[in-house]
Amino acid sequence: RGLAVAGDGSLLVADAGANAVFMIDANGETTTAAVFADTMVEAPMMPPAEGEAEGEAAADEAAAEGGEPAMMPMQQVPTHVTIGPDGAAYVTLRRGFPFAPGSAWVARIAEGEEPTAYAEGLTNAVGSAFASDGTLYVVEMFTNGMLSGDPTGALKAIPPGGGEPTLVATDGLITPGGVAVSADDEIFVSNGSAQPGGGSIVKLDR
Repeated sequence: RGLAVAGDGSLLVADAGANAVFMIDANGETTTAAVFADTMVEAPMMPPAEGEAEGEAAADEAAAEGGEPAMMPMQQVPTHVTIGPDGAAYVTLRRGFPFAPGSAWVARIAEGEEPTAYAEGLTNAVGSAFASDGTLYVVEMFTNGMLSGDPTGALKAIPPGGGEPTLVATDGLITPGGVAVSADDEIFVSNGSAQPGGGSIVKLDR
């Protein structure tokens, strides 16, 4: 879903289908830079299936009381990769169903090292870009969660060196899909990425 050119000219590709990041060198050789395994989370309560009586649903719920909560795998989906000032790759990852708010994060990948968490507590992170001072700007497509029904997105900032994200803007951001920072540190966000014919590029203040 995203790619970046490393300092040595190789390509880093975020593969949202494989939940992995691949490296392609100048000779076209492909290697795996990182794979992001599923994590187990508590399964959400589902409404009764069509045709299921309310009594049956209540009975199922009652049977579950006192037992362990049902668990399910939640995917870690890489959505974008950018190269940082230190030459490492920074990968935005959103989570798969049930798309838990606050579960998205940014991984730092340096050659020969395991991925480490650079920032956590994000929601539906889909794009990122560094400013000249080392601040990493991250776009959230659905800042209140993908199942909320709210298309409001957000731009958040991560301080140099990593840490807790802070909110930059939500006003006017509807399902934003990406962010770019110019050489003059102007911020541009692709907006309306899920609205056919309604997309635009907006400029935001830092």
